[in-house]
Amino acid sequence: ANQQAQLAAQQSNQQAGLQAGLANQQAGLQAGLANQQAGLQAGLANQQAQLAAQQSNQAADRERFAQEAAQRTQVSQFNAGQQQARDLAQAQLNDSLAARNQAHWQSQRQLEAQLAAQRAAQQAGLEQQAALAQFAADQDRSRFNTDLLNRTGIYNVENFLRNRAENRAYAGNAANLLASTAQDPMLAVLGRSSVAPGMTPSFLGMQTQYQGTPQLFNPYSSDILGIIQGNAANQMQASIASANNRSSLFGSIFDMIGSVVGLGG
Repeated sequence: ANQQAQLAAQQSNQQAGLQAGLANQQAGLQAGLANQQAGLQAGLANQQAQLAAQQSNQAADRERFAQEAAQRTQVSQFNAGQQQARDLAQAQLNDSLAARNQAHWQSQRQLEAQLAAQRAAQQAGLEQQAALAQFAADQDRSRFNTDLLNRTGIYNVENFLRNRAENRAYAGNAANLLASTAQDPMLAVLGRSSVAPGMTPSFLGMQTQYQGTPQLFNPYSSDILGIIQGNAANQMQASIASANNRSSLFGSIFDMIGSVVGLGG
């Protein structure tokens, strides 16, 4: 009975130990499983968090890359637009310079043609003007010679009249002296009149009488000579004025010809 009780107690202890061991094993297994599940869940959570972070970073990188690409595209487009604008401005400048050069050369050729035409017209006009001026000078020279001859003739007439008046005065004085000396012997011998000074004949009056022109019309009188000289001077002034008018007329004609030729060129 004791052995059976001991065996029963041993069996009961063994069963209790086995049950306790099984319970411990189950508890350990459950704890291990729980720990494994917790670890797996934590690892999965970490992996999910890391994956989410990576996805977020990748999305941020993609957005940044997209922005940078858009910026590069905008910069490239801006640079291309600027280069195109510079190329267009340079082309317009080249076209403008070419047009200006062509206009300049055309203006230069037109100016040279106008100058050549003006020189030809001036040469022709100068030759014609020289011929007209020579003709006018010949006419003026002829008038001057005629006026000079008239003046020379008038001067000779004046000298003739002056000499004749002096000869008449000398002859009158000689006649008076001869008459006085014939009537007064003292005057002939001593050179002094024998009569009183108040009674001495007036030689000055006699000289004036001999020098005086007759009262009738005399073409050689001083008045007539003055008229002739005035007419000659007026004729000379008229000739000078006529020559000046011709010169002004010719100058106006040639100015008009030059203006017409310049407009035609």
